[in-house]
This record gives sequence, C-alpha cells and structure tokens, in this order.
Amino acid sequence: MSQVSFRAASDPKALFDVYYLAAKELSGPVTGRVIAEQETKHHLEDKNEYGGPEAFYLEDVETGKVVSGAVVRRFKGFYRASDRPQAISSVPDPDLLGVKTVTFLTIGYVSTAREYRGKGFAQRLLQEVISYTEEKILKEELDRSDPAKKDSLKNMVVIDGEIDPQLARYYLGKKYYWVLYSSVGRYYEKFGFKPYPLNFYKVPISLLSSTKEETISKLVANSQQNSIQTLQDGRTVRFLHADKPDDLNLIQFIFNAKELEIVTDLNKLTFHSELSGSRRSSSSLTDMPTVLRASKSGSFNALSTIVSNNPSSTTQLQQGRNSSIHEIAIPKVAIKPDYKHFIRSVTTDRKNVTASSADKATSDYLASISGAVLTNPNSQKSYFVLWSTMHQNRLYIVGMGELHTDILGSMLDPLGRGGSRSRRNSSFAGVEGLEGYNFADLDFLISLTCYFGKNYNLDADGVYVSTNDLPTNIPEPVIHDYYLQYLPTTYETVSSPDDATKPPNTRVQFLTNCESKLSFLPMLKKFGTNSNEFDIDWYANGIGSFF
Repeated sequence: MSQVSFRAASDPKALFDVYYLAAKELSGPVTGRVIAEQETKHHLEDKNEYGGPEAFYLEDVETGKVVSGAVVRRFKGFYRASDRPQAISSVPDPDLLGVKTVTFLTIGYVSTAREYRGKGFAQRLLQEVISYTEEKILKEELDRSDPAKKDSLKNMVVIDGEIDPQLARYYLGKKYYWVLYSSVGRYYEKFGFKPYPLNFYKVPISLLSSTKEETISKLVANSQQNSIQTLQDGRTVRFLHADKPDDLNLIQFIFNAKELEIVTDLNKLTFHSELSGSRRSSSSLTDMPTVLRASKSGSFNALSTIVSNNPSSTTQLQQGRNSSIHEIAIPKVAIKPDYKHFIRSVTTDRKNVTASSADKATSDYLASISGAVLTNPNSQKSYFVLWSTMHQNRLYIVGMGELHTDILGSMLDPLGRGGSRSRRNSSFAGVEGLEGYNFADLDFLISLTCYFGKNYNLDADGVYVSTNDLPTNIPEPVIHDYYLQYLPTTYETVSSPDDATKPPNTRVQFLTNCESKLSFLPMLKKFGTNSNEFDIDWYANGIGSFF
C-alpha cells in the first residue's frame, strides 16, 4: 500500500491538481481541464472572502501524485433555536431570540485517483479534512474571543488553562454546520452526515410543442434587440442574461428576496399542518407522528387524536382550525442563497453549451440566458424562473415564484413602466385570478425551461425541479396535482407517470429516492461530532442552496 501524506493546497499548481482530479470525471463537452482552470481561478479570487476556500489532498510520498482531494468552502447561513419550554423562575435564554447567523462548511470536489481507489484513502482524507478544519476554526474563535467579556468563548471553554473539548464542540456546534451534496448515496453517514433526501418533478421536453417552440424561438431571436418581448395575449417576457448589468441586478434581487423569505419563515415557531409550504427538509417534519413528537410539550391539537385512533377525532377536527397549529421544538437551519455562486455556474453552462455547438455565436447567446420574468398585465403579477445545469447533463430549475417588483422602482421594473402601477382594468380581468393560481403563467415558464434544456444539447429528456424550489405561495398538494394531473390532462404531448401506452420520454414524473436516480443527496453534519443522530430541520435545502 502506498505511503501518503496529508497536505493543504495553496499554490496554483496544487489547487489545479485537486480540482482536476474530480473535474475530469465529469462527462460533457467542457473538458475537466477547462473546469479545473476555472475553479482554480475562482478559488484564488475568493481566498480572502469569508474565511476563503481551502483545498486538501493526500500525496503519494514516492511519486508526488495527488491520491485523493477535497475542497472546503464557507457559506453564510441562518439558525433558529427551538422554543424550548422554560421554567417559570428561569432566566430567558438569549439564544432563543430571533434568527442567528451561522457558517456552513461545504465539502466538494471529493475524488480519488482511479489507481488508488478501494484502499480507504478517501475516508482517511475526509477524516483529516474535518479534524484539521475544526481545529483551525476553534483556534480562530479563541483568537477572536475577548476574555474581558463574561460570555466570551474563551471564558466558557478554557478551564484552568486547558480547553474543554466537549464544551468547545457544544458552543461551536451552534455556529458551524458541515454540509455536502452526495453523489455516492449514503457513503458519508460514517462521518456523521445525516441524509436529507429531496423529491423532484421531472417535466418531459415533449411539453414543448412545435408551435410553442416556434413562438419561443422567435422571442429569443428578437430579444437580441430588445430583452423584453410581448406575447400575443399581452403578457411580456424578459429574458435574464448573465452578462447584462440590469439583469444581474434583477437576479440579485431575486436572491435577496429569497433570503428575506427564508429568514422570515425561520422566525416562525409555529407549524400549521394544513397551510404549510413545501420548503421544509424531506427527512423531518413531513409525517404526522414526527410533527406531533416535535411539538412543544403541553400543546394540544386534534391531530393527536387521529394518531391515537381516538373515535372522537372527527368531532374535534370540526371545531376549528386552531387545533392543527403546532409549536416546533427542534432547531432550524438554512443556507443563505448565494447569488455569486449561481452566476459562476451559469459561466460554466456557457462553456458547456458553446463547446457542444457548431454555431458558437448563437449557442453562446442562448447560454447567456439564465432565466426569465413573465409579467401578466391582467393579474398585475410577475413570475420568475432561474435555471442551471448540474454535471453538464441535466437542466434544473433553481428557483421559481412570484416576483414582487413594487419596491424596485423605475430601474428594475420588468415592464419598464417607470415604477408606475395602473389599477386593474376590471375585478374580472382574467379567469386565472378567480382561481387564485395562474397555471397558464407557470406553464409558459416551464416551457421556456424545456426550450433551453433542449437547445443546450443535454443528455436528459426533461427538466427537473425539486419540491423545495417551487413557488412557496402555492400549497404543496396543489403543486403536486398541477404536475401529475393538470399537465398530462391539459397537454396532449405530456402523459401521466403510470401511462404505459405512451413513450417514457413523454411522461411527467414525481421522483423519490433521488440519491440513486439522480445521484443527488443533501447531507448535514453537526460540528464536532461523528454521530448523525440529531434533530435539525434543514429548511429550503433545494437545488438553489447547492449553487
């Protein structure tokens, strides 16, 4: 067995080798070398930002080759403590007040050279990486700690000149969380990572009828002169480009609005079983027994009687909605949406699409479009969609929802109306308004995504969206019915998941067990422990938090 040594990569050559080891395994038009060069450039650009990224590797002592590599990046995030019951005479815990900022330590680009696989090198590397990073963070925190303050970390964890490791892990465990997105199933559970499985909807490219494709093609072509295009029914489409300052401002606004929404929802300590959205993690608070166990001690609701098979539960349910409100008794965390990281992923998309096309100019223009805003003058509402590829072979919807533009003013109004807002022409401006949810607008946004998915020349026959990246103002059952019932019923080119008489590439699907089907599994780990037996709700852990 080869002798290896653990090293931290600092010079550009070592950084490139670490990135290239993982990037060359990706299949797509863009070579691993190009991706590695790009990531090395970004790594060096970010080295002074928020702790900076760090690359680590095991080196073969004899040959000097990189045996196994990994990269750790720090991302900002949020933490909301649970509303633990307090004794009457106790002092309120300040940690329970509001949302706190935390740091997510993301592990990526984990790979082992083929000739060294099966020898436990990846496991050794990850153990070294986690240990090295946690010791470094502890030192950083102690160096910043002011002993003059009674509640400083140094005063809380240093006893008789010695650091109490258990106390250090406890306090830092509220400020730091490890996270990764596994493409190898539950391999990382042995390191203390807990899986948070995601469900996805797959919409077939067949949704894009020939007529609709022709319409969108004209819109895209004309958008080179004017990014805002008008449909025959009066709706307008604004394409969002990754190289236009005004569009970048609007994309950044979307990310800021998403962040505000996450912080607002994290602040809520109540959970309504009938009005909840779909942004929660998939592995906690999704089944009724779990919700009831996580409810604050002493709170009563009629759903408790359902679980206990109480025959009087029907009568209790009819007494009112308040009975199904729960007070959550476990903490919640969320990653701050990262606009900069998303724009970088679009840069990779452009290289990918351009490399796979004979018409470089046209393909580069298509790849510069990373989303769109659809504005409906009847409902006076605008909806956005953002997309990006992953592993160069699938197109994912990163985010979709209503865009509230009133606070943007004249510069960023998608309609370019100078910030003015005319009154609705009639209280019956559209049938969609009567139903409350405008599926026609969602249809068009998804059709746009299918169009770009088709023209990106990807291997997949559909586009994907996780349940946590869908519009949050639409209840989850309605969204589910929309995908699996409404689309197959409304469009002849789309068939239902269980329709064996239609080709598989025309079926809309609800995908579970995506750790194997899509090789994608979000995983979370508590700082300072190798046990994955913990209760934390990872909020909004969709594809949007991956970028």
